[in-house]
Parts: sequence; structure tokens; C-alpha cells
Amino acid sequence: MPKATPYGIVIGAHKSGTSWLASCLHEHPELRTKEDIDYFYTPRKLAMGQSWYTDHFKDLSAYKTIDISRVYLFSEASAVNIHAFNPNIKLVVMLRNPIERAYTHYLQNIKVGHISAQLSFKEAIANNKNILLWGRYKMHMKHYLEHFTSDQIHIIVFDDLKSNPEMLLKGVYQFLEIDATFTPTSLHKRINAARIPRFGIFDRWIRLITRRLRKTQWGTKIWWNFKNLAILKYYYQLNSNDRQPQHHFPLDVREELTNYFEEDINYIKKLLDRPNLDWS
Repeated sequence: MPKATPYGIVIGAHKSGTSWLASCLHEHPELRTKEDIDYFYTPRKLAMGQSWYTDHFKDLSAYKTIDISRVYLFSEASAVNIHAFNPNIKLVVMLRNPIERAYTHYLQNIKVGHISAQLSFKEAIANNKNILLWGRYKMHMKHYLEHFTSDQIHIIVFDDLKSNPEMLLKGVYQFLEIDATFTPTSLHKRINAARIPRFGIFDRWIRLITRRLRKTQWGTKIWWNFKNLAILKYYYQLNSNDRQPQHHFPLDVREELTNYFEEDINYIKKLLDRPNLDWS
């Protein structure tokens, strides 16, 4: 394995608070992060070889580096590829009530222009199976636990971000063996919250620019400076539709999804030894 290599990997889950976690990790003085490389998930990138991947970390030897992906969790191949790369690596996964995660996934698809804002949530999940499939945590977690020990995987839940972010983040920092007393400015911020854009094309331009900036170290610094100056926050406020996302979707859909995800919810409760986790 090459010397330039990540110390840990955030493997997801998509729309579960990973943008907040990424911000808190990026701010820590002992860490440097790289987001959305998605090397272990993407065949085209895998074909470029490990040196292409590790080149992303080559100038960061003074720090512990973290590869942050929103999609690794949902891919059995990613689990296999990560294990082949480094069977001893530390993994962090952030989970959210799969029912709520599915709904924010739906809002994200509207935000990026994949579906029309006129399409109801019920219609969206009927037409796009991935919205629900990505919440099948039992299947996804079993893939990783087949290749990594439970001590290598630190699981956190979105509920704790809402109720006690200090304790949640302290646990992540301790798992990564860095100063757990550090308090990032992002601790109590809402990062990448669900929203419906007024003009979707502008959001697509922002995402394109973001991806290109993050390919280089200097570009990453520019990106984080923009975030720290709250420039993007003001942009999102200006380019948000007055129609705010619903906080609760129809009761019949919620009941349907509670039954659909029952096995996954019970699996995570048992895995975390948290029988009172309210994911209904």
C-alpha cells in the first residue's frame, strides 16, 4: 500500500448529516479532508490505479487525512475495494431514520433537478427505487461487517446530532485518536439543509464549480474560505423557493415506509444496543 494514504474514511450515509460531519472534521487542526473522490465506488476511477487515488493526499503527510464519501455505504463493491486497499482502516458511518432520509433524498433530487418539484414524494419513490434502497441499512452494514471488525467502524446517528452534537462529535474525534476537546465553529450550524431552489440551474453551476475546486489543495482552501464567510449561506437564502419543504409527509406514506424499513430499523437498534431509538 502506498505511503500517501487516508487515515480514515467516512462511508455515508447520503442525506444523513455527512456535510455537517465533513465540516467539523475539516476544521480540526490535526485533520485534512478530501470529499467526494468516490474512488472505491467508481470503476472508471479504480481503473486509474491506487497512485491516482493517493495523489489526493500526497501533500498532507503532516496530518491525519480523511476520505469523505456519501456513497460508499451503499455499495458492496466499495466495501471489498476498501478492504483490499487497507484492511485496518478506520471507518465512520452516520445513519439517519431511513424514512426521513428517503424524504430528504427526494428533496435533494428536486434541488439538483433530477425530478420535478411537482412530483409528489409517493410518486418519486415509486419511480426511483434508489431513494428507498439506500436506506436498507441491514444489507449495507452487513457488507461492511463481513470485511471489517466492529471496532473499526464507528456508527453515529443523526438523532444525536440534533440532541447532543458535542457528545456525538467528541466520540468521533476520540475514535480518530485526535484532540477531542476541540470545538469547531460548525458544531451548531445547519450544513446543506434540505431546500427547494428558486432557480435550479444556478445550484447546478455551484455544484460544478465546487467539484472542480475540490480537485486541488488550493481550490479546497478557496472553497472552505467561501463557506466560512457564509457567502454560500446568503446565496442559498436568495435562491430558495418560498415554498419550504414539508416537515411531515402524508401519514399513509409514513406508515407504509415504517413497515418497509422495519427489519432495517430493528437491525440498527440491535447493532447499536439502542432499543429506544425512535425511527418511526
